[in-house]
Amino acid sequence: LISILTENKLNGDNFQEWKRNLLIVLNCEKHKFILDGLLKLSPKREISGDILTRLLDVICKVALARQSVITNLINSLQKPNTLVKEHMVKLMRFFEEVEENGAELEVNTHIEIVFKSLTNEFASFRATYNLGNKAFTLTQLMKELKS
Repeated sequence: LISILTENKLNGDNFQEWKRNLLIVLNCEKHKFILDGLLKLSPKREISGDILTRLLDVICKVALARQSVITNLINSLQKPNTLVKEHMVKLMRFFEEVEENGAELEVNTHIEIVFKSLTNEFASFRATYNLGNKAFTLTQLMKELKS
């Protein structure tokens, strides 16, 4: 799923397509409620306009923080001549930030993001990993990539 967003980045001319892809990903990850934005109140309940405004403001700030961190994570490519450990530590900080902002990413999604962010010199490692049907934690993956 994450590849949908990494391969179709917003560039100014493709907003509608980008938004459609974002909705697909959020819907699959069960986070579409972020963009739905409207609170559905039962007719029996009433809420003051001030409280509703504050609540929507908080929801929007949380959604923007989450989106910002996930965007940073998706756009984090390993720079040439950067050590794998250094790059992995940077990504692990982003993963922590994503979780602190309430988004839940599975370990497989973490691994996929790591592989997408690495330079091409790790393509054979990725193929071996996928063909071997391996399952590493991020720490194990970092150790394997360093060796």
